[in-house]
Amino acid sequence: PYPFLVHAGIKTVCPSTPSDAKGLAIAAMREDDPVAVFAPAALLAVRGPVDPEPFTIPLSVGEVKREGRDLTVVAVGHLVSEAVQLAEEMSGNGVEVEVWDPRTLLPLDRDGLVRSVRKTGRLVVYDDSNRTCGLAAEVAATAAEEMLLVAPPKRVTRADVPIPFAVELELAALPSRAQLETAVRAVVREEVHR
Repeated sequence: PYPFLVHAGIKTVCPSTPSDAKGLAIAAMREDDPVAVFAPAALLAVRGPVDPEPFTIPLSVGEVKREGRDLTVVAVGHLVSEAVQLAEEMSGNGVEVEVWDPRTLLPLDRDGLVRSVRKTGRLVVYDDSNRTCGLAAEVAATAAEEMLLVAPPKRVTRADVPIPFAVELELAALPSRAQLETAVRAVVREEVHR
């Protein structure tokens, strides 16, 4: 549901690691304005190193979670780890994928996004919000308008349907690692055919 808050102009963060969750939450509490902090259910059981001392991660500062040169995957929240795993696997096949985590969805770190996508020239957005009017649409539109891409950007998102009650149908509506891999391969191939 984070696009609802982004559309309303409320600062919104969506961490991808336990350390990011702590740093962003503390930064959010210290903000004068309201900040929505999302903790995707898929991340609640994730464990990882966290500095025991208080620290903040500045809002509106994304992070490259994995360096690459051939394509940028902008991944949000719990999808970041899946994108990094896929990037590591594809590295063995000669495709170097950069994974960029916006961490703050509003205000979006446009400078960080521009740096990553200008470096690679290609973009796939991996986001668990709906395809229509979701974060992926904004990121793809920003890239198309402001950056010179060598291939059209692709979005891997939740389907534009209400989330079904049946688990099998719910999984079919959510973005998947297999869809991400298909999109990455398609965007990388696109330039070869031009």
